[in-house]
Amino acid sequence: MRYMTTKREDFGLVSNDSKLYAIGGYNGQITNSVEAYDIKTNTWKLVSSMNLLRYKFDAVLANNHIYVCGGYNGEILKSCEYYSDISNKWYFTKPMTIERDSLALVSHDGLIYAMGGYNENGYLNSMEMFDTTTVHWTFKANMTSTRGNFGSASFMGKIYI
Repeated sequence: MRYMTTKREDFGLVSNDSKLYAIGGYNGQITNSVEAYDIKTNTWKLVSSMNLLRYKFDAVLANNHIYVCGGYNGEILKSCEYYSDISNKWYFTKPMTIERDSLALVSHDGLIYAMGGYNENGYLNSMEMFDTTTVHWTFKANMTSTRGNFGSASFMGKIYI
């Protein structure tokens, strides 16, 4: 595999079909650039940049779109946006209820769960769910402890952190 065209840390990484997307992050400055690796051609190319600069966010695939939520760009963000591979454009969607960086996102059946993270109140244990069909956020049960910078996955109908 070839190298990405841009060095980056604290970025999002999502796969969709035969492509791998490296999103935003930090490369000496906060970036909104996005590049896609095509496994068929073994090449990286820049695609449309996110609307906002952001790092310390998370990204997931839901309903064939890439969603990014939260993060940091000089302030802690609650904004969310999604990418359409078909149009090669980013669109804003309804923001989370509270600001979060260093959060985790999980996608399951068209629903996106935003968990934990950090904001001006410290590390968080709260979780909210975004329904991509109704475009509505709802708070769900809190995690048993506060967390930031952690991994998560959906497996057999349950969320693991």
